[in-house]
Amino acid sequence: MASNVVAVELERIRERDGVIRASVVVEEAKPEESPIHDRFTWDDEKAANEYRLIEARQLIRSVVVVSNGRSEPIYAHVGSGASEGYYQSVHVLVQPAHRDEFEAALSELRSRLVAAAASVSALENAAAAATPERRAQLRRVASKVQEAREAVTSVA
Repeated sequence: MASNVVAVELERIRERDGVIRASVVVEEAKPEESPIHDRFTWDDEKAANEYRLIEARQLIRSVVVVSNGRSEPIYAHVGSGASEGYYQSVHVLVQPAHRDEFEAALSELRSRLVAAAASVSALENAAAAATPERRAQLRRVASKVQEAREAVTSVA
C-alpha cells in the first residue's frame, strides 16, 4: 500500500475531526475494507507482546540519576534499523573497549537529530502564515538542532 493512501486516510480523519488521534485511527482501521487496515497487527496475542516491548523500552528509558537538579539517563540505545538493538549503560559505552557500541549509539543519535531537523524544517516551511515571533522561535530551534547535529558529528 502506498504511503499516499495512508496520507489521504489520515487527512480525511483530520478534516472530519479537526485533529488526528491514534485511538481514532485504530478504530477507523478495524474494518477489513479500511485502506489502512493492513498497517496494523490484528492478532491480539502478537499485538500485546509488541505493546509490552514498547512498555519495556519506556521503562528502560525512565531510569535516570538525578544530580544537581539534572536528570541523566542510565542506559542508551545501541543499534537501529532492522534489528531491535539493545540498551547499554552509558558508563560502559564510554569505555575504550566498547568503541563499536559507542559508535553505534552515536549513529543512532545522529539519525534522531536528522529526524528532529526534518520536523523543525517542516514546521518552518508551514509557518509562512505564523506570527513573526513564532517564526523566530522556530529559527532558534532549528539553529539549536543544527548545533547539536554538528556537535554529535564532531565526536570521533
